[in-house]
Amino acid sequence: MRVFWVASLLAALVLSAAPGLSGADAEGPQLSPSHQAKLLLVALSFFRDMPSEGANLNVLVLGSCPLADALAEMDGKALNGRSLRMESLRERSSESALRKRFAERPYAAVVDCSRRTDHAKAVAAAASVHKVLHITGDSATVEAGAALGTEVRNGRPGLVLNLTTVRTLGISFDGRLAGAARILQ
Repeated sequence: MRVFWVASLLAALVLSAAPGLSGADAEGPQLSPSHQAKLLLVALSFFRDMPSEGANLNVLVLGSCPLADALAEMDGKALNGRSLRMESLRERSSESALRKRFAERPYAAVVDCSRRTDHAKAVAAAASVHKVLHITGDSATVEAGAALGTEVRNGRPGLVLNLTTVRTLGISFDGRLAGAARILQ
């Protein structure tokens, strides 16, 4: 059923490319932040054994970007029978500060808006200690160590899954997600 939702969302985004894809920049067309947020949250529903706090699924959003704003609008929505709790941290955090934060509260995921490889590596290192899924709206950050991201490839929106990172985290996911994503080893 969830593969249907991912496939449906991807099809809808392709069929409505004008509102879903924003203008080209140096990297080509980009997926709009609201579409990125929806796509990432649908993909998040495929992951099992996500740490939760009672009925809440906590997501930490790092940095300030349009994706962070779109995710903030998802606060309180239901995902797999749990309520999403989005928490924003606008300033850049060190690896040790993130480890401390992850130790204090169970986060299911951390969304990194920095688009900086050095910061992505620090976030990935902190996330791996506490089995927190590292998500981004940028495929290059997935290549640098994030677990999941979005991309526009050949004019179509899609997901990128870093299988090495997900395996390192020890988080299992529904295998059908692999059919809907470009896999990095």
